[in-house]
Amino acid sequence: MTQPPIDPVNSSSEFSDNDLKRMLLRSLITLSIFAALGAVFAGISGGWRSAALLLIGATVSAIGIWEWRSMVIAIMARMDARPGVKPASMVGAVVRFFLRFALAAAVLYVSLKRLHGSPYALVTGLALGVIAMMFEAVKLLRQWR
Repeated sequence: MTQPPIDPVNSSSEFSDNDLKRMLLRSLITLSIFAALGAVFAGISGGWRSAALLLIGATVSAIGIWEWRSMVIAIMARMDARPGVKPASMVGAVVRFFLRFALAAAVLYVSLKRLHGSPYALVTGLALGVIAMMFEAVKLLRQWR
């Protein structure tokens, strides 16, 4: 899934909403690939429990990226204020955002208590989201060079 290169002459200072949406979606795909590879490595080196913790951390991270994407879409719709289009409720987006944090904390706590795997695998799974977004952001910036 390759994107057409951005013309640096015409759009060097233009970072569109669609660029951000595509980067976040590509980050989810990259995160999935990193998580699958990391789970295989964690399973071999630390057992199935560590692999499960890594996958749980990566899943929480992926849900976070998806929620950020939803929040960005709601903010962009509010800022654009297109005629005839009713923007999503900001209150609903913010409530969902914080409910996700509470749910993520509960899932992480229960996973650590019940699985007895390596907490480093869980932290690695959580960090994969940041790594995937940085990877995709660098790819996007390199297109503008």
